[in-house]
Amino acid sequence: MNKKIIQSGGRLHPIALILAIILVIILILYLFNTWRTNKDERDNETWPPYGAAACPDYWVNQGKGVCANPFKVGVPNCSFIGNPGKIDDPNNPGQQISTMDFSGGAFSGYQGNMAKCRWSQACQVPWEGISHLCA
Repeated sequence: MNKKIIQSGGRLHPIALILAIILVIILILYLFNTWRTNKDERDNETWPPYGAAACPDYWVNQGKGVCANPFKVGVPNCSFIGNPGKIDDPNNPGQQISTMDFSGGAFSGYQGNMAKCRWSQACQVPWEGISHLCA
C-alpha cells in the first residue's frame, strides 16, 4: 500500500481523514438506529406476551366477559366493585359457583385494568398481567 495516501509528513492525509470521519459517522448512525429499534420493540412489549387474560388465574371464562370461580379462589362472594353472580356448577349438580362480569362498567375503558387490579387485590384473587398494576 502506498504510504503517501495514509501519511503526509507525519500527519494523516486529508483523504484518509475524511474516510475515517465518514466511517465513524456511519458507525454512529448504525448503532443509534439499532438502539432506537430495540427500544421501540421493548416499549411496545406487553406482559404476558399474549396480553392480560380475560379472567383471573384459576377462573374459567364463560364468554362475554363473565368469569366463573369453580375452584373458590379468593374471598367468597367478594363485591368490592361490580356485581358477583352465581351459575350452576357443571361438575356438582345442585351447587352453584361464583361468577363476575368484567365486560363493562368500571372494568372497561381507559381505567378498566386498574379497576380489575383493585378488585383483584381486594378480593385476594391473583391475575397475571393485572394484579401488579396497582401494587
